[in-house]
Amino acid sequence: MQAEEFEIKPPPADPKEHPTKIVDDSVIQCWHKQDTTFQRPKGIIHVDLSTPTAYTSPTAAVSCTLFTKMVEDSLNEYAYNAEIAGLSYRLFNTTEGMRVEIAGYNDKLLILQQAIFDKVRSFGEWADAQRFDL
Repeated sequence: MQAEEFEIKPPPADPKEHPTKIVDDSVIQCWHKQDTTFQRPKGIIHVDLSTPTAYTSPTAAVSCTLFTKMVEDSLNEYAYNAEIAGLSYRLFNTTEGMRVEIAGYNDKLLILQQAIFDKVRSFGEWADAQRFDL
């Protein structure tokens, strides 16, 4: 997880003050703004996973929270190594579902993102009642 690429891309000829929306359709919005102040090879990714049933009832809300906490727990060991290498992530519930925030050296951001989404996608394979045993 340790970053190996620290190249800073040259600043754009016309640096923007605010992020620019580069993709906008019914499934995704993607914004971009290059750092021209601190000159660090770091990035931030925010992903909202939406479901219409996230907060339709108290049971649904608790289920979303439990899902989020179980994904976090399953990533503990992996995330520790990522944190040592300068990466971090947060998972939390929203009224529409779950938000994933990933930050750190852009060289390894997508590797951490892939690990998180692999856990989310494979929830049924690793989640069982034994995870609650002490």
